[in-house]
Amino acid sequence: MKENKLYAHIVYTLYNTFNDDNIKAQVIVNPDFKKLVIQQICNLLTLEKEFNANLNDNKFTLSFAQVLADITNESETIEKVDGATFNTLDEEYVEFVQYIVQNFEIEKSYITRENVITNELIDATADFTDEKAIENAQDKLKIKSNEKELAELHDQTGPTVGSTSAMGGMGANFPDPNNFDMSQMMQQMANMPVPPRLDPRFYFYTSKPKYMPLLKKIVAGVVILASLLLVILWFLTSYLNIHLNTKVIVYTLPGTNSGIIVGGGADTALHNGNNNFSKEAFPFGSQYNFSIMQSAGLQTFSGILSILPGIFLGYELLGKKRFKRDNYVVRFWPVVLSIVILLYSALSLIQVLLPNMVEKYFNKISVPNNGVIVKNDPGLAITGGLLLPDSDLAETIKSLINEVYNNTTYQILRIFTVISMIIGLIAGILVVILAVLAPKVDRNKLIRANTEYQKAVTAMMSGQKYEMDPTLFDDEFKDDNVFEKDDSDGKKDN
Repeated sequence: MKENKLYAHIVYTLYNTFNDDNIKAQVIVNPDFKKLVIQQICNLLTLEKEFNANLNDNKFTLSFAQVLADITNESETIEKVDGATFNTLDEEYVEFVQYIVQNFEIEKSYITRENVITNELIDATADFTDEKAIENAQDKLKIKSNEKELAELHDQTGPTVGSTSAMGGMGANFPDPNNFDMSQMMQQMANMPVPPRLDPRFYFYTSKPKYMPLLKKIVAGVVILASLLLVILWFLTSYLNIHLNTKVIVYTLPGTNSGIIVGGGADTALHNGNNNFSKEAFPFGSQYNFSIMQSAGLQTFSGILSILPGIFLGYELLGKKRFKRDNYVVRFWPVVLSIVILLYSALSLIQVLLPNMVEKYFNKISVPNNGVIVKNDPGLAITGGLLLPDSDLAETIKSLINEVYNNTTYQILRIFTVISMIIGLIAGILVVILAVLAPKVDRNKLIRANTEYQKAVTAMMSGQKYEMDPTLFDDEFKDDNVFEKDDSDGKKDN
């Protein structure tokens, strides 16, 4: 959406304006530039209100307005522009950038470069780090004013010999495009300072617990064990059948393959002539499978999910790290997904352990005590289509339930279920503990690093050298600094 794109450009340019002390000082001393800044903040508000524009679902008009008020000690009226069109706002933005480039000798790529933008970072630009910036801005404004007066005087008295070139009035000091040094520009780009976020020595977290690498290995081991146990358990309880020998009489619903238990064979003679009843009682296990997962009504697919925490956290916590600093931190999403899946898989197994789980299953596949209406079966005409239970149905169901409870396979699986569920819960709790103890992002350090980087870039663009605050970097990770290695390798080659 083009409105969002323009909104982002204005946000980046305003942030770069306020984040550079020299340009920010111009906002204070140069009323013309201040008007342009106010115009761009109003345009931001217009894009928000009239075009529903934003940057990553965030809006920054209030933050920029507050910074403007803080640095100028004046309260300006910020309001949306009625009747503004996108083209008008776009043209005003282009004019704003051109003004900065032409009047402050700033590269367009510098003032329009993209940055990580938050309201906190914008608020931090209200402070000056270079106390002489305002004095320099005032001096430059005086020089501009004097040049303007001289130009007006020049227009009144006529051109001075040598003041213009033969080619349409270019100033004598105007840079000749033919002398543009591409190699110098490429060298300048190569010498650009490395953003702190890309430097492995930059540890931007609030703490560095020495126990974290060991804790990550312990948690990973428990999670992998829990995942394996849960997957094995779900597989066994889904596909390992318990063979039941209790005999049953089954009625097959007309037009379907679904069977329903009506008894254990005591009233077989009553069903003669109706082919929907089984001809004789047969062992339940000879035709039907009984599995714990089936009786609990759980899906096998849900159990397969249990393997994901082992994969996620196994890779995240045990995988080889490119940089040493990664040994102390944990990524957010693998932890969250692992917690959710582990707790879901483990708590789902509670249904397997419920004492009436088996009883509910057999009651569900049996004829209710008050019978069930069956359509399209002439054999039940005598009862008005009502299928009634046999006299021994209750005894048959009780026999099936007791047979399940007394089955060795069932007892072993229940014990295995308890163990797996406990380990799964422990794993989930350990992951929660890991998430709580994991170092949090140090936003103040990020802001300070961003400020230092901008100062280094500004210095480089003006031909100066600036060394970023060394306290931002951790010597423990010095060996990981690939940029420093590259520099040292280059020196060796020379």
